[in-house]
Amino acid sequence: MLLLTMISFVLALVSTSSAFAQDPSEPAPPPGANDDCKPGQNPTPVVLVHGTFANRFINFIRIAPDLESHGYCTWALNYGCTTNRFSCGRGPIQDSAAELRDFIEEVEARTGATKVSIVGHSQGGLMPRYYIKSLGGEDEVVDMVSLSASNHGTDHPLAPFSVDCEACRQQYPYRGPFTERVNEGDETAGPIDYTQIQTRFDDTVLPYYSAYLADDPANDYNGPRTLRLNGERTTNYCLQDHYPADFSEHNTIAGDPNALTVIRDALGRGGPAEPPRRRTPYVRASRRSRATARVQIQGAQTMVSARARWGMAASARQSRAAAWRLAASRAVAPAKPEWDTLRGMRL
Repeated sequence: MLLLTMISFVLALVSTSSAFAQDPSEPAPPPGANDDCKPGQNPTPVVLVHGTFANRFINFIRIAPDLESHGYCTWALNYGCTTNRFSCGRGPIQDSAAELRDFIEEVEARTGATKVSIVGHSQGGLMPRYYIKSLGGEDEVVDMVSLSASNHGTDHPLAPFSVDCEACRQQYPYRGPFTERVNEGDETAGPIDYTQIQTRFDDTVLPYYSAYLADDPANDYNGPRTLRLNGERTTNYCLQDHYPADFSEHNTIAGDPNALTVIRDALGRGGPAEPPRRRTPYVRASRRSRATARVQIQGAQTMVSARARWGMAASARQSRAAAWRLAASRAVAPAKPEWDTLRGMRL
């Protein structure tokens, strides 16, 4: 993290060709971002919104060049910077949303676009939704794509004690006052396609399904069952549903190749990202095949349980034998017994 911060500082000093060159004391844009759009690129600019304690360079050093290589014109801002210009996203979320509004207006003026798409990480998924619902952003956004977003807050125990971070306190606790206000009514407001990408191993947004949003305004459910939340304009995408071996967590998801694939799918198709194809025996299966799979799973569980019991018994036997050996090694050797040579018995 320190190395990336130093690199971003150096790039900020030497960067003169990027559009919207901010104060050189701020982190530079990530590679591929904030450059004039090129002919042939997607006509909808993509605005990258970092998370709490992050900045545009650190958060999107993988995403920005990937999107550029796939024909997207990307723009990234720093927001909510209070006392530390390299650790941003700390200020009040409503103030940060105003900064995002102003930045999007600049992007549209610079590119001639009438709308943008947003890709945000952590608070960068929650804060733009405040902009959408409260600051007139409904008609300015095509796609709202988030990674490990704190959409319903977090129960992370350190959040309320963070120094110089009003945004941390606003995101605490899970379903706290601020996030409930943002989610009041329609969680997916406007004619916008919403894609929430999340990992079950998120160690910052707790519970992990806080990131999920409901397509139906009348649905107040928030939980792990994405099928109860998804709809025509909303996809809640748990990476492990399609990529079982994906172990990305809250920070590494921003550079995860599987997450990048879902981002491109969300931006490149009409509507949100295609929901994951769950790699379990129950997907699109007949009643008979589901019953067969259930029997197979139960049989496997029984076999595993039997092996575990056998293993525990063997372990217990080994432990007892080791205990006897230890006791024997520490005990005083008894006197040599005398034997009745005729009867073979100890006297």
